[in-house]
Amino acid sequence: MTLRHPDAIGGLAVVALGVVVLAGALTTPDAQFGVVGPAVLPSVFGILVVLSGLWLTAVSLRADPPVIEALDARPLTLAVTAVALYFAAFVPLGFIVSSVAFFFGLSWILGSRAVLRDAVASVGFVLALYVLFERLLTVDLPGGVLPL
Repeated sequence: MTLRHPDAIGGLAVVALGVVVLAGALTTPDAQFGVVGPAVLPSVFGILVVLSGLWLTAVSLRADPPVIEALDARPLTLAVTAVALYFAAFVPLGFIVSSVAFFFGLSWILGSRAVLRDAVASVGFVLALYVLFERLLTVDLPGGVLPL
């Protein structure tokens, strides 16, 4: 395997990540507080990550090496900036405001220009997450500028 097969190298990196996740899951102490232990979901996730990495490696080795094009740094730079701004705004603005702005901005960065659709999707997705975490999982999220 050489740099002629960058997807295979990436696939092996994904396998390594899955192994790390599995190792963490299998060494997680079980508090014996429920039927399903805390290692179940990370174990399933780790297995799926390992299988995905193996699949990517196998497919990339069978195919002709891809032509690597130059990376357009603008969307990557804007996305990294958006994540940094999201982290900075999360507590002061609150989960709902910062998340809606983040998802809406990220959709624009990735090329969508359907403003109404993106706004509705961002608000709907964030509100669904809010209800899931706050009401069902009883995880307190920062309210920020909204009176929640």
